[in-house]
Amino acid sequence: MDNGAAVTITYASNGDKSFPREEVQIFGGGGVFVIDNFKKAEQILGGKRRKWRSSGVDRGHKNELKETINAVRQGRTSPIDFHSLVSTTLTTFAIEESINKGKSIDVNLDSFLP
Repeated sequence: MDNGAAVTITYASNGDKSFPREEVQIFGGGGVFVIDNFKKAEQILGGKRRKWRSSGVDRGHKNELKETINAVRQGRTSPIDFHSLVSTTLTTFAIEESINKGKSIDVNLDSFLP
């Protein structure tokens, strides 16, 4: 990242099936935030823990599709910024290139889009 922070994404599908399908861990500002399979979340900050639970898994796909269709029908702008879509795509390509070359690949959106 621009501020020197490191970001690591590991997506693996070869683990034990009883382990949660998706886990997100965020470390920053002296705290930790963990999302467990989009059903549970936990914040650890200042020695205190806060927990949240959900009755179902909502990754937002259905709502994202619904909002995109509504935007097209109503002539509104996309609910997801075009630069964000391009950035995600370039990052995906950089991940593949990094795997093939065995080294880190920089993603520079500014050099791709004005």
